[in-house]
Amino acid sequence: MLACNNEGNKSAGSKVTFSDLVAENLKGDISSIEETPYQTDSTGKIGAMDSCCIALTEYDENGNVVKYTTKDSKGTLKEEGTITRYENGMWKGQKNMKDGKIINSIETSMDDKGMYTGALAYDSTGKLEFYYTGLSQNEQGQITSWKQYDKDSVFRVEGANTYDKLMLGAFITNIKLPPSDFQFLLAPMYAFGSKRLSGLGLAYYSFYPSGIFKSIDIGISGSTFTADQFTDETGNKTSLSFHKIVPGIRLTLKEKNPLSYLNRYFQFKSFRISEDGLRFYRDTVVTGVDTIISNKYSTISESRTLNQLKLVIENNRVLYPYRGELNVEQGKYFIRTAFTGKYFFNYVKEGGLDVRFFAGKFFYTGSKTVTKQFATDRYHLNLTGANGYEDYTYSDYFAGRNKFEGFASQQIMVRDGAFKVRTDLLADKVGKTDDWLIAANFSTTVPSSINPLNLLPVKIPLKLFFDIGTYAETWKQNAETDRFLFDAGLHIPLLKETVNIYIPLLYSRIYRDYLQSTIPKKERLWKKICLLLCL
Repeated sequence: MLACNNEGNKSAGSKVTFSDLVAENLKGDISSIEETPYQTDSTGKIGAMDSCCIALTEYDENGNVVKYTTKDSKGTLKEEGTITRYENGMWKGQKNMKDGKIINSIETSMDDKGMYTGALAYDSTGKLEFYYTGLSQNEQGQITSWKQYDKDSVFRVEGANTYDKLMLGAFITNIKLPPSDFQFLLAPMYAFGSKRLSGLGLAYYSFYPSGIFKSIDIGISGSTFTADQFTDETGNKTSLSFHKIVPGIRLTLKEKNPLSYLNRYFQFKSFRISEDGLRFYRDTVVTGVDTIISNKYSTISESRTLNQLKLVIENNRVLYPYRGELNVEQGKYFIRTAFTGKYFFNYVKEGGLDVRFFAGKFFYTGSKTVTKQFATDRYHLNLTGANGYEDYTYSDYFAGRNKFEGFASQQIMVRDGAFKVRTDLLADKVGKTDDWLIAANFSTTVPSSINPLNLLPVKIPLKLFFDIGTYAETWKQNAETDRFLFDAGLHIPLLKETVNIYIPLLYSRIYRDYLQSTIPKKERLWKKICLLLCL
């Protein structure tokens, strides 16, 4: 290693809040560091220089990296990276080159307070490849979390949630186009909030037989994150996690026309899920004539298995695409069957009408008992907007999966009736049944010519939604609830419907009574808003 002194003045040093040299535990006026690898024999004796590369890192007068290069043993330049800095010394962007050609580059943006606001990543031709939002940084100006989207605004990856907070880790995958027969993805992370290891991963192998099946995919996936958090009377926090392993197989049928948009497949998955919980107990200590009784708790783990069979037919054509899905799930004490149909009616000029139909039936294996009802509660069919607890396969991403306060608690998922109103504070939610349920959902584009949001400097689409449904209990004798329930309102889809904001304006009387009795009038408009993430 060779370090060269920098004799330039440091007039800009007072503006810099972070130094790469300090982070590397180096002191002095260092302008460059050269690293040369050498081979060693079994005794540790240094031999000839390694043919791989010589790495040269150059620093500015403030001790921050501004350039790096790598050369082979013959001195031929292989890779080069040029880094730009803001006036305060913080990292601004980087351009990477290989064999004299640009391979990629990235640029950040910053507000007048010195806070990162976003970043744009470009490919070798200078075209946008990714962009980043939600950048946060520490006191030294280092970027600590972000959200990455591709050029079409498809969400890729982020690094934080409500319970785990910031998660730092690696992203390793061979998934690419064209795909290889064996594909894998590993994303291990350390969560600084829960101080636990979290992450997800998958691996699967694809066969292409010559019979009736176009492909056969066999694989396994898994994930573990913090799902809840308990704070005791002394302020101690206990993180409660879930662990999921899901082996599965998909059989995709071969179509007569290989260019057809039609896709038909059978899929079987077995969800093996372990969830942390709490067990409360009393501890009694007798000392002489004194008896001290204290409340204590311990963490326990409960496991369950859910088997899922799906039959899917879909056509992703540009005009009038559709999808039909028959879903049969089996778990302890129950079998759950459901059909979901979707159809999109294109309008002549722009947008269209989304139509969704759902019908489900819940069966108990054996006789129905109070014990079975309680044990299967989260699997029951539901008309009202489903929360994180009801995501029983942990297939959706929730910012606050089991939150009951704050905006994170207003997140819902599309399931069963898919209404956009919530009744989470009720012991028995409106529209929940262990019998049968039918619902229809409609969402139509508002033409840009009459969209009031077009007055804003940023283009934001607007839709109108309407949901209607019924379930078994409303048809029973002496039922107090209307047979058909509904809700309607505004739908604001952002980032190509990755983030969806729903504002219910009209709804059935039973929902109106619930909102009036649980939310103060001044907070009602804000707190009845629902958030849906489609990641």
